[in-house]
Amino acid sequence: MTAGQPILVFGDDGSLGADRAWLWINQQRWPGWHLDIVTCHLPPFGPPIDDDRALPHPWSPHDARAASRSAGFTSQEHLVADSDPRIVLTDTDEAALVVIGQKGHGALKALHLGSTAEYVTQHLAAPTVIAKTNTPVRNVLVATDGSDHARAAEDALASMPWLDQIHSLTVTASRAGDVGHDIADAVNSTTARLAALPGLTTTPRTHLHDTKASTAILDDAASLTADLIVLGTRGHSRLKRRVLWGSTARAVIKTTSASVLIAHAPELR
Repeated sequence: MTAGQPILVFGDDGSLGADRAWLWINQQRWPGWHLDIVTCHLPPFGPPIDDDRALPHPWSPHDARAASRSAGFTSQEHLVADSDPRIVLTDTDEAALVVIGQKGHGALKALHLGSTAEYVTQHLAAPTVIAKTNTPVRNVLVATDGSDHARAAEDALASMPWLDQIHSLTVTASRAGDVGHDIADAVNSTTARLAALPGLTTTPRTHLHDTKASTAILDDAASLTADLIVLGTRGHSRLKRRVLWGSTARAVIKTTSASVLIAHAPELR
């Protein structure tokens, strides 16, 4: 790995969800990127684990994953940590992207500690994909409300190295609710920004709805057969974000069959 090289962090718990996320990664192209495959083992109750074991460090698993040549990674490394995966995967400030599966298994479930995916998407350190599909990204739906969070998600999409493989891109928004922005202007602004992206070979379309945001996003995702939904989270403080995260983002992630790229505005992470 070289300085300034984009890093993709893959959270691998060995579950079927992780297998699907691994296939999703390998169906996209990542030229010039480095891949970290991170596995976490919850330590037993007892004395604190020293940092050498608690922090991600190189290891050689007997069933090591190898990225396909077509994915184009410049390098990859397996890392392991004796720590809660939710903590490790939200301490990834150097990552350009985190990819996880929707559902895991094992120690977290047994301890009733909740979903790693849900925790990570509430405490993002980097843009994150919850990968539910194992196919190339062709049809993309970008949800906007004119907020800084939505712009952060758009920026994350713009940084992806596989924009040229997108066949259709749609910007969707809802007039319902008071979001403090002119939605029509937000949609037009987002569409113009995306249309100007280097590498994007399709012309973005726009959809404007009067239903609530989650309904609009889910309906468009289904009708457009979206492979990827791009959206930001909402909230204006850490406390408020934790309380209100549930509405749009939670509904979309829990309901859609598409993969979801989610991001926070940097100053609100």
